[in-house]
Amino acid sequence: MEEKRYQYYLDDDHYLLSYVHDVYSYRYHWHDDMYELHIILTGSMEFVREGQKYRLKPDDVIIVSPGMGHATFALEPQTATLVLRFSANAFEEFLQKDYSCRFDFVSDATDRQMVRYTHVRFYCALLLQALAADDLFSGKIVRHAFGLLLVTLYTSFEAERNDIYQPKNRNIPDRLIQDVIQYIDDNYTKKISLGELTEQFNYNRTYISTFFKKNVGMKFYDYLTRTRFSAAVWDLTTTDLSLTKIALYNGFPDLKTFNRLFQEMFHLTPAEYRQKLAITMTELPHEYWNVKELSEPNIKSKLDEYIGRVNV
Repeated sequence: MEEKRYQYYLDDDHYLLSYVHDVYSYRYHWHDDMYELHIILTGSMEFVREGQKYRLKPDDVIIVSPGMGHATFALEPQTATLVLRFSANAFEEFLQKDYSCRFDFVSDATDRQMVRYTHVRFYCALLLQALAADDLFSGKIVRHAFGLLLVTLYTSFEAERNDIYQPKNRNIPDRLIQDVIQYIDDNYTKKISLGELTEQFNYNRTYISTFFKKNVGMKFYDYLTRTRFSAAVWDLTTTDLSLTKIALYNGFPDLKTFNRLFQEMFHLTPAEYRQKLAITMTELPHEYWNVKELSEPNIKSKLDEYIGRVNV
């Protein structure tokens, strides 16, 4: 299926990327060069951001600021979300030089229908439909809608916004943390200890531990466990391997430990997860998500609903 991811460059330094995708399994990651805004369209999902878990339902909105670790995990089949990514320097005209915005808002049942969230959904739906139309007026709509979205985010979410000093020459994460992450990604199937990292990278244990938590937003062992879960969940949804083999192949010492940690993380057992989100190999895309057509009835109706709720 052709990927329907729509990208637009406002200029050489500012861009947008938007699409709708199915949410499948857990994958922890972060982006240093962009914001990522999610609007849940169908189903329900667990969203992990900086170690905090949120259960999101249709119409919920959550933003991930640059550098924030995050992951998504579908809690039921046919869970889909609208995603808007945009440049980390998008708010520069609102800020002093070398400052950036860090948002931490997320909606729930108590406020998801408030005006500010209604406006965010409106602008994001309008942006996506304009990007997909790609006609004579698309560029004008995209630029105006995106500008109004930025104003809404900056002014309506002031309580959930921190303006932080972040010079452009600052390298986050720097070479050390990149190397540590790469080492974990290459060796998560084996037994890895914090002591091993100190020997590998020639820093003392306290420094590595503190540095890792500061830059990744979680402890070393938490990140290692989530990296293992990322691979294990993929195996659960795409193979018929036994649970014991999946546990051992992905670095867990035994099935009992795998079951316990999995239930603590996802609030259901590996077997329950496999049964709930059983997807065949042919149905799953190469990556952890699958981009959807905007013409699908349930997607189109949601986008039309968001646009129709606001009078401009």
